[in-house]
Amino acid sequence: MHILSKVFLISLALLSACNSDDKAQTGSKSADAISVDAPYIRAMPPGQAVTAMFLTLQNSSDKDRFLVSAKGDVSEKIELHEHTHADGMMKMREVPEITIPKQSKAELKPGGYHIMLIGLKKDLQVGEKISFDLQFKDGSQTSITAEVKKINPHS
Repeated sequence: MHILSKVFLISLALLSACNSDDKAQTGSKSADAISVDAPYIRAMPPGQAVTAMFLTLQNSSDKDRFLVSAKGDVSEKIELHEHTHADGMMKMREVPEITIPKQSKAELKPGGYHIMLIGLKKDLQVGEKISFDLQFKDGSQTSITAEVKKINPHS
């Protein structure tokens, strides 16, 4: 019986070594070259089903990076969008990705690129902090927390 206990403990130790927290093993790697500054969500009146998240993505690498999606539990859908001006009209459209140029930044701001939160699951309160995972084209991701803020409706 003593030998079986040793075999069990050795097997357990070997299995534990195989199950490390290395993100590369799980198919997810950190977006180390990307930093995220000042993420926030526009506060909306109660009952509104959509809002937007804004932030700045800084790329310290020597190649362009591409934001392809955001994941979170606050809404039914999350999409990347862009505002455009055409024929004196401001239009919004979904985009497949947002480029973060090498050694530069991409600003997601009102009137430009932004992340749409569609089908909010609850009313968001000013000061509330919400977690998201940003996904990049190379398979990397980064986790962020965005605060709900009241901002000028014309911003």
